Amino acid sequence: MNVTKRIIIGFITKSDPGDKQWSWADTSYFMAKSLREHVGDVCYIGPVGTKCDLGFKVMNKMSSLIFNKIYDYDHSVIRAKLPARIIQQEIRRITPDLFFASIAASEIAFLETEIPIAYASDAIFNLLVDYYKSFTNLLTFSKKEGETIEGLAIGNSKLIFNSTVWAAQSAIETYHPDKLKICIAPFGANIESIPSHDIILGRRKSDSCRFLFLGVDWDRKGGDIAFSTLLKMKDEGVKTELFVCGCTPPKRISDANLSVVSYLDNNVEYQSRSFMELMLNSNFLLLPTRAETSAIVFCDASAFGMPNIT
Repeated sequence: MNVTKRIIIGFITKSDPGDKQWSWADTSYFMAKSLREHVGDVCYIGPVGTKCDLGFKVMNKMSSLIFNKIYDYDHSVIRAKLPARIIQQEIRRITPDLFFASIAASEIAFLETEIPIAYASDAIFNLLVDYYKSFTNLLTFSKKEGETIEGLAIGNSKLIFNSTVWAAQSAIETYHPDKLKICIAPFGANIESIPSHDIILGRRKSDSCRFLFLGVDWDRKGGDIAFSTLLKMKDEGVKTELFVCGCTPPKRISDANLSVVSYLDNNVEYQSRSFMELMLNSNFLLLPTRAETSAIVFCDASAFGMPNIT
């Protein structure tokens, strides 16, 4: 009997894929799940290169105090050389046929290998500079290091998955890679079990307009705007409710029609049921986000047949 051998995929992540505090944990989990179902066996390699982070954090603190500037050590050239050595050791252990790097530019920038690398990202470095708060007010050389790391990662990859045309076009215009290795692959919902058509259409009707604010960062995701919307709708005489999930609003945010669930873990059965009920009982996802690269929650809402307002 001729049995085809499944390929081995070395799945590289910058943080522990099981760490729910990492914003890409769920996305990486579902990427790995899809690869496992459709491509081959997945072996996690990560987190890599974090043992020396204390020293880099001290450098960032000193930079903030002395220069009032941020040192982005995640994209440090010196720091990026450590993961390459660790991954080289992992090659001997798992003998992968290919690498899949989930938002891990620094981890693959200096990786010298004949094994093909697929790199997945929602934005290249220069799109984040002065856009996200953590990438604002960077040291000049820190910006240059970040651009260098991104360019090396793109050059080192045989295939690049970008979640949007915006990210893909910027990668092409900035680093001029072979267009054939750029693939636009929109991310999907991070939901284990998508509700059926009948369940979605059979959702309970409500006599009020129910908004859902679903995000981990109240400020960046536009929480104040969502709350102002609730108050404005009530002033206009429209019965309205706002559900907040994923974060805790500031103490000044309070209203009888505001309900807060700070966090729900879809890996815990009863919390997963609560999340499904929250999605099915809401009318609109209201996420007036101020900065975004590829928000998965829009996909989650769409999977429940819920319109997005942003």
